[in-house]
Amino acid sequence: MRSYAIGRRCDNVLITRLTAEMDKQRDVLVNTLKEHPVIEDAAFSFVPAVATAGLQLGREYEGNEILFRSMPVSPNFLSVMGIKITDGRDFIRDDESKEAGSYIFNTKARQAFALELGHTVGGYNNTQAEIIGLSEDFNVRPLHYQIEPFAFYIWVNENKWGPMLNAYIKVTNRDVESARDHIMATLSKVDPAGASLATVEPLNETLGTLYNKESNLASLVT
Repeated sequence: MRSYAIGRRCDNVLITRLTAEMDKQRDVLVNTLKEHPVIEDAAFSFVPAVATAGLQLGREYEGNEILFRSMPVSPNFLSVMGIKITDGRDFIRDDESKEAGSYIFNTKARQAFALELGHTVGGYNNTQAEIIGLSEDFNVRPLHYQIEPFAFYIWVNENKWGPMLNAYIKVTNRDVESARDHIMATLSKVDPAGASLATVEPLNETLGTLYNKESNLASLVT
């Protein structure tokens, strides 16, 4: 798993896909999930964390256009995924009240664009969003993909591009199967019809599946 690890704690993260109804009741969902003793927290994103493609943005910084991959997330996303802040600070709930929003860029983006904390980058709908933090580099794809400039993004209405349907549940190492059962029961409680189609998988297994699919495809091509 080390060849496609996203962060420091991805071996303790379970992922599932929500329905729009589950997203509307996200606070109830999180509170119910955390009733289980091995579930520590749950975070959410607009686009999947594990994908070969993603949200590509072109924005202005210091008079120049910069290109980077981006992921709108909940404020606790980096802590749940074990991604370390190297400068500045992590997101907090107050960042959701900022009309322009806030960015956290990875080290690759900082080096590529000479980014500085406190400066602004073009945000949603012609706003200027502050760079509040910088993170370590991380992998969301197999390692034959180069690490690219990347930004996490939060702003006042996190659903302007659509609901956050990708959930990441951080668990301890104890009794993961019991946690999985509790997650499924919680999804069923919030949206019985939607839960019937849901799956709960370890993040590392999803990364591994992507890695194996790409390896198999490469062997067929060559």
